[in-house]
Amino acid sequence: MASVSSTTSVVEALKAEANVLHGQGNYQGAYQKYSEAIKEKPKDPRVLSILFANRAASCLAMKEYLDALSDGQKAAQTDPSYVKGWVRVATAAHALGEWDVSSRAWTSALKCLPSETDLSPAEAVLKAQFEDGLKAADAADAKQKASVEGGKYHHEIPLSASNDFPWMRALALAEQGKLVKGDLPSSGFVILNAYRDFIQGITAMKQMVVKNVRGNVNVQSSPSGLTFLSNGIIRDERVFHADSQFFDRLEKQTQFETRLTNAWGMVGPKQIEKEVPERLRKLGWLPVRRALATTLRIWLLKGFFDSNTGALNGGVEFYKRILDVLEWGRRTYPNVPSEERGVIFEGSFVRGVRRLYIPAVLSLHLKNGDSCGYTLEDIRDLAEELKAETEASPRTPESYVDPGFYGSFWVYPVAEALSIIGWYHMQLGLRRVDKKQDFDPEADADFLKSSEYYIQAAEKYPTDDEKHPYFLAVAVDALWWGGAKLEVVLPLCRKIRAAMPEADAIWECSQMAKTNRNANCRESILFLEKCEDEIAEGTLSLDMALAPSDLLERRIGKLAQIQDK
Repeated sequence: MASVSSTTSVVEALKAEANVLHGQGNYQGAYQKYSEAIKEKPKDPRVLSILFANRAASCLAMKEYLDALSDGQKAAQTDPSYVKGWVRVATAAHALGEWDVSSRAWTSALKCLPSETDLSPAEAVLKAQFEDGLKAADAADAKQKASVEGGKYHHEIPLSASNDFPWMRALALAEQGKLVKGDLPSSGFVILNAYRDFIQGITAMKQMVVKNVRGNVNVQSSPSGLTFLSNGIIRDERVFHADSQFFDRLEKQTQFETRLTNAWGMVGPKQIEKEVPERLRKLGWLPVRRALATTLRIWLLKGFFDSNTGALNGGVEFYKRILDVLEWGRRTYPNVPSEERGVIFEGSFVRGVRRLYIPAVLSLHLKNGDSCGYTLEDIRDLAEELKAETEASPRTPESYVDPGFYGSFWVYPVAEALSIIGWYHMQLGLRRVDKKQDFDPEADADFLKSSEYYIQAAEKYPTDDEKHPYFLAVAVDALWWGGAKLEVVLPLCRKIRAAMPEADAIWECSQMAKTNRNANCRESILFLEKCEDEIAEGTLSLDMALAPSDLLERRIGKLAQIQDK
C-alpha cells in the first residue's frame, strides 16, 4: 500500500501537470490529469475539493456544463468551505438555466467569505462578483417563471377542451377518413399521434397521489409519465401545451421516476459513461436501461423547456449531452439487442433528439452569433448529417403501420434539415447585405440557393402541414432578396395561395399561425394579387424583377431611408 506521503506527492505532481495543461488551453488533457489525481484518493478533503473544482473549470472551458456542475457539487460537498467549489456550481448551473441551483450556490459562496469588516481588497472584489452572480441568477429565474406563467405554452383552459387545437382538428378529420396516408402521410397523423402520447403523460401526472408523511412528501405515480411526455414532444414539439399546474406536477413526476429508477439526474456524460459498466456488472441491463432512459428523458424535457423559455445555452447543452451518451452507448454496446438496451438507442429516437437539438443551436446562434460556439457552417453540417442519416435509415415495420411514426422520424427530419440548409444560404446572403447596407448582386447566388432548399423543404412536408406554405413563403422572400423575376416568384405565390386552405384545416389556430406563418404567407398572397392586377392593366410584365418596397428598410432600418433620399 502506498504511503500517505507518496500519494500526496503523486497527487501534487498530477495536479501541477493538469494546471499547466489547463493554462495552455489543453482542457481535455487537463481533465484527464485531474481525473488521475482524483483516482489516487487523497486523504485531505481540501486537496480533493480543489481537484474536483479544477476539473470542473476544465469542463466549463470545454462548455461541458453538466460535467462541470457535477464536479462542482462534489467539490462543494467534499469541502463546503472551499469557495471555488460553489463558484463552479453557480457558473455551470447558470449556463444550464438552473437558476435556483445557481442562486443557492452563489449564496453559499458568499457565506465562505469573511465578515464585511475582515475582507481583504481581493475578497471584496470576489464579494461583488458573487453578489452580481446572485442578482443575475435571481433575475433570470424571475424572467423564466414569467415566461412560463404568461408565455405561449400556458393555457388556462382544460386540456383537449378546444376543438381548434391542431390535434383536435386532426382527430375530426381522421374520424371522417380525410387524412391521407401513403408515401407523404398527412400532418394530421403526426400531430394526432404526438398528442396521444403526450396526453397519456398528462393523464399520468394528473392521477399522481401526493401525501405528506411526517413532514416528508411522498409521491406515487405512473412510472411511464416522462416516457409519454417526451415521446409526444419528439414526435412533434408543436403538441406541447400546459395548464397552470403542469410544471409543479412535472417536478414531482421527475422526482418520483428518478428515485424509482435510480436515474443519474444532473450529472454529466462522463460520470454516466464511467458508472454504466459498473452498474451492468452488478445489476444487468434492465435496471441500467431504466435509469438511462429516465435520465435522458429528463434531460430532453429540460432541454425543451430551456430552449423555449430563454435559457438557450441550457437547451443546447442538454440535447447535445443526450446525443453524446447515445453515441457512446451505441458504439460501446453495438451487439446488445434493442429490447435489452432500450428504445432510446434506436435511430428514430436519436433523430427525434436531433430535430430538437439543431433548432436550439440555431436559436442560440441567432442570439449570440458565432461566439456561441457554433458557426453557420457548423449548423449547416448538423443539418446535412441529419438529412444523410435519415435517408440512410431503413424503414421499420412500425413505420409502415403507423403513418404518424413514419412522418415524425423519416419525413420531417429531412424536411427540417433542408429548411436549415436554406436558412444557412439565406444568412450568407444577408451578411453581404448587412455589410454593404444595400442590396448586393454578389449575394444573389446565395439567395437563389436558399430559395431552392426552402422549396425542397416545403415539398418534403405534407401539403396539409403549415410548414408547407410557410417555407414556400420564405423561398419567395429569398427570391425577393435575390432580385428574381416575377415569372419565377409568382408561381410560388400561387402555390402558397392554393396550399393555405388545406393547411388551415388543421393548423389555422396553431402557435406558428399566430406568429410568423400567417403574416409571411399573407404577404406573398397580397403581393401576388397586386402583381396580377397590374399585369392585367399592362403596367407590369413577367420579365420584370420586383419586391416589396420596404424590404431593405425592414433589414437595415433608417439607414435605408437615408440612402434613398
